[in-house]
Amino acid sequence: MAPNLLDGDIFAVLGARAICGQTPVRPGDVVIVKDPKVGGFPVLKRAIASGGHVVETKGDALILGGKAAPHSFVETIKAPASAIYPVSNLAVSVETLPNNVSYKVENFSPTSHDLDMAPLRIPSENWFVVGDNRGDSLDSRSYGPIPSNHICGVAFKILYSKDKARIGLRP
Repeated sequence: MAPNLLDGDIFAVLGARAICGQTPVRPGDVVIVKDPKVGGFPVLKRAIASGGHVVETKGDALILGGKAAPHSFVETIKAPASAIYPVSNLAVSVETLPNNVSYKVENFSPTSHDLDMAPLRIPSENWFVVGDNRGDSLDSRSYGPIPSNHICGVAFKILYSKDKARIGLRP
């Protein structure tokens, strides 16, 4: 979930892994999800849209109800040394959802179309979730919407980070 959550961060969560589907979620929340691709193991993703909404992606653009979520470039950062990154630098931008929730996202390239997705209407009682590191995230673009009862909590405050300025922020 870089750049909003970093290795070693400790954060507070509303909800409990054992009691999923009961924590209220709003678009833009970082949620703990029982990931269907890894046998229900919990992962962190960002909730983007709930049942009834239409979502699509084109390159870096997240399109909700036919309108691209605004993106504004922030900086370029060096990609971690890893075989999974096809580039040496990542573009960081701020994305804003229709409910005015904003957060940073990392992208390989603004022209990359590896994860383009045709318009999809999210079924009722489901959420479309994505990682904030868009070029390196297995999420609803790959495996589809997540049932609401697979969302087990909402991260709401960073309690500890090596970067002290981030303590107290919402991821």
